[in-house]
Amino acid sequence: MDQQLTILATIAFAAFLGGLIGIERQIDAKSAGFRTHMFIAATAAGLISVGTLFASTFMNNVPGTVAGRGADPFRLIDAIIVGVSFMGGGVILKDEKNKEVRNLTTAASLLFTTVIGICVGAHFFTLAVGLTALALIINFGLLIVEKQFSSKGE
Repeated sequence: MDQQLTILATIAFAAFLGGLIGIERQIDAKSAGFRTHMFIAATAAGLISVGTLFASTFMNNVPGTVAGRGADPFRLIDAIIVGVSFMGGGVILKDEKNKEVRNLTTAASLLFTTVIGICVGAHFFTLAVGLTALALIINFGLLIVEKQFSSKGE
């Protein structure tokens, strides 16, 4: 029970960090915003946490199992990345009329948020907080710089 509560707290922390990134997307009225980023980070953390729990349970309860064999954490990460990439592909829009591709940053932030969730699920909390700060700098801070360069060209 304590382990499950720890996993729940881990997932909630990932959702919080994902929400911080999603706020900027929400403010910018993008198709994947606050709640979507929260779900992405929480899902990644949940899958890593539950996968770790399953692997340790499987390795400890199956007679004849050699520790370290049969449990490949990279397969779980691959599956998470594929799922989120599919979602990211769904938010990207190509405007043939204006020859523009839209929402690439949103798709990239979903993928980046996934990495944050994976880090939280693996209990790499310092790395997850640092990555969240980096994402906020990219989404908020560099947006200001980008707008400055765009306005100078007009």
